[in-house]
Amino acid sequence: MSDTPFETPAEMVDILVAGAGYVGLTTAVAIKQAAPHLAVTIVDAAPEGVWEKDGRASAIAAAAIRMLNQLQIWPEIEGEAQPITEMIVTDSKTGDAVRPVFLTFGGEARPGEPFAHMTPNVALNGALRRRAGEPRHRHPPGHRRQRNFREHRPCRRQAVGR
Repeated sequence: MSDTPFETPAEMVDILVAGAGYVGLTTAVAIKQAAPHLAVTIVDAAPEGVWEKDGRASAIAAAAIRMLNQLQIWPEIEGEAQPITEMIVTDSKTGDAVRPVFLTFGGEARPGEPFAHMTPNVALNGALRRRAGEPRHRHPPGHRRQRNFREHRPCRRQAVGR
């Protein structure tokens, strides 16, 4: 993986995937599995290694797990995933006397298959990156640039309310 721009402006690839999030990485893995003769390149504007500091977890639905299994990703992360057998969505605190329920999920997608699993983002992202190949970072770490396409001039992002 490199933080430098492409070696030449005319570098050609068969497939360019923009973004190394879960969708981009999964897309790259699926394309490589279906058409290994194609050169797939992933580019990402996020600073290199930032994904390794992600302390969050994601709920992955049973259908998505079946897809990850087909792509040979799920066996690598299954040991770190926890099955979700029930989910209750409420707008209250644990100690509240009344806890109105707005939404519930429960049961199995298929017999013996939980409807979802909670998975550390680092585990999922790492497994996808190992299968897809590390993305290229088009800008130096920490650099952010956004283009305003109406004016065709670079503009800076500013935090609102800080």
